[in-house]
Amino acid sequence: MTEIKCRSPYLFIRPLTELGAIYRIAATGSTASYTYIDKATGNTTSQIIPPYAIEYTNCAQLGTVAGPSFSFDSYCGATYSPTVEYDTIKYQVKSWNGAISSEPTEIAYYKEKQKVVNAQETIYINLSNLLKERIEGDITNYMASGSPTITQPIGINESKWGKVEGDFYSNGEPQGRTFSETFFVIDGYTEPRETQSLSKILLTGSERSVVRYSKERIHFKLENLSSIIYYTQTNPATFSTITLSGTTSNSNEYIKSVNVNTSFSTTYRFRYIVAGIITDYYININVYDECKYEVFDVVFKNKWGVLETVSFSKKMTKALTVEDDDYLRSIVDYNGSYDITRHTRKHFNTMGYEEWTLNTDFLDESMNDPLRELMLSEEIWLCRSGIYIPINKADTSITFKTSLNDKLIQYTMKVKLSHNIINNIL
Repeated sequence: MTEIKCRSPYLFIRPLTELGAIYRIAATGSTASYTYIDKATGNTTSQIIPPYAIEYTNCAQLGTVAGPSFSFDSYCGATYSPTVEYDTIKYQVKSWNGAISSEPTEIAYYKEKQKVVNAQETIYINLSNLLKERIEGDITNYMASGSPTITQPIGINESKWGKVEGDFYSNGEPQGRTFSETFFVIDGYTEPRETQSLSKILLTGSERSVVRYSKERIHFKLENLSSIIYYTQTNPATFSTITLSGTTSNSNEYIKSVNVNTSFSTTYRFRYIVAGIITDYYININVYDECKYEVFDVVFKNKWGVLETVSFSKKMTKALTVEDDDYLRSIVDYNGSYDITRHTRKHFNTMGYEEWTLNTDFLDESMNDPLRELMLSEEIWLCRSGIYIPINKADTSITFKTSLNDKLIQYTMKVKLSHNIINNIL
């Protein structure tokens, strides 16, 4: 399964040639008839192979042969490379949520793309913008209460499946070289020198600091996951096991999350087993207390396309910003009289929004990663006493601090409430 983070371009490549390793069927002691798919034509072909035959002409692509008992002998030393004469590629795009088997009949896009020059051997299709539609963070699902020992699916609209199907065309005629591929799509982004694939744990770094009892979740890929445990950092010998469930064939269970127990500092161990090799991933959640100020949890969509939290637990201030237009009008009425209590300069289209200035506690350098992704995020909420308030960044830059240069690390961030104070949008 190919994964697409749809805030960054993904080029789906359709090569001119279709390569496939060709193997020889091992000869038997008697004449035998075998059926296989002729990759040059796409047709089903029958071939009689004499006893003890060693001719390289008796070859078929691995995995397509049917017939009497057989085995594959040595590699023939050749590959199938058909030349496809074409000038255009036509393709259709579908997208849907839920089970991968619930593919819709509706086509979201039907497109075609031509060669730039006849000598061109590859056509590239940028899928990211086509598949980004209607993917949106689910703050209600993220903030939902849940047992810290049970995994939870992500919101149904936070990911989707995408499917691309098409054919090569020459002078308007299909060439019978069809292709089809399905993708898992999430609203993340890549940075230079990164690939589109997702990491096992959808966090950057392995350390997080949160205020006690704040909401935090850890998102992870379900595929090849063997177990999850968590334990207090003061007592690793006593741990709790998290119950695993779900299937990677559902778009909202391909990635799941666990509700972090933020009543104390904990360490989570995610164990993956691939081809018998065990790999453990550890995430440390460091919990601190705030006794004086009100705590504001800022939830944002990170670079992996899932939600996470940064706590702002120090001084907060509010400011009101007002924008409007005005015009000059006469205060003389039709009878030539006037009233100086009326406004000569008349305001209209008045809009106002609140801007909040938030401050973090003193943090470890490990929190530079989530703050960086917060600045780059396109969806952010401020959570206050169980209420989720959509906000937008007012700052356009951030200067990262280190313990070497700055000793104590604290950040200030300005945000503005997404909704205007005067509600003028349905």
